[in-house]
Amino acid sequence: MITRINSTGRRKLTSKEVAITVHAAERDGEPRTFDAQLDLAAFADVPSAAVVLEALWAGSSTVLRFPWGTVAAPLPPDDRRLAGLFGKRVKFHAKVIDQSETIGRLLGYGQYLEPTGTDESEAERNSLLPVELSEEIGHEPWRLDFDRPDSVYLLINSRAPGLRDHLDFTSAMQSLVLAPAVRSILQVSLSHRPDETPAGHWSRSWTKLGTGWHPERLDPGTLPEEEHREWVDAAVDGFCRQRDLLESLGNLDLDPN
Repeated sequence: MITRINSTGRRKLTSKEVAITVHAAERDGEPRTFDAQLDLAAFADVPSAAVVLEALWAGSSTVLRFPWGTVAAPLPPDDRRLAGLFGKRVKFHAKVIDQSETIGRLLGYGQYLEPTGTDESEAERNSLLPVELSEEIGHEPWRLDFDRPDSVYLLINSRAPGLRDHLDFTSAMQSLVLAPAVRSILQVSLSHRPDETPAGHWSRSWTKLGTGWHPERLDPGTLPEEEHREWVDAAVDGFCRQRDLLESLGNLDLDPN
């Protein structure tokens, strides 16, 4: 079994060679799936080289690995579910690995490949919480902007642009920011009456998301107002559980000594 990979002399793979389509979940709470069309003519001289696709999302430490047969005989796995990857902007790594040596040699590598196709709706393709840099939030590290009808925006102080990078790539940082942000958004979304809210307003999408995160899939519209706080608590807990936000803090060194 190959346990290490030598990446010397590898070729770059792009979305032209690895065309990935992400399919929307058939039912709420179920993972999405994907398909891939591969053009590996450039590796025809190594027909037995293994092909592997990996799926990842910046909001999770999870990386899903999908063996895809060989260059000469691609074989998609039966299970192509993106379980545990809930962010809309899923990306992929593609690898072509020479298995003829004990140390596998990485012949081709495509990193953070964007899906070239999707059958998701426009709302599903949008980022869960778009991030923007702002010069208008004083000394706050971040703030939520509820004023635009299409989406809630997470504003990052322009004097701390590195925070945005940590949010993109560090699950531990997301656990400290996203949980309170999601709680605030759900609370505000419940203040918008459905009969007075336009069809494309962000509050409708977030209420639907909260219902999906709730362990009993409860629609808050069916609950009396005095139970809304408990509904928010349960939905936020489900959000954190799905993304392993508490576990991600285990990588932080919080010992002051």
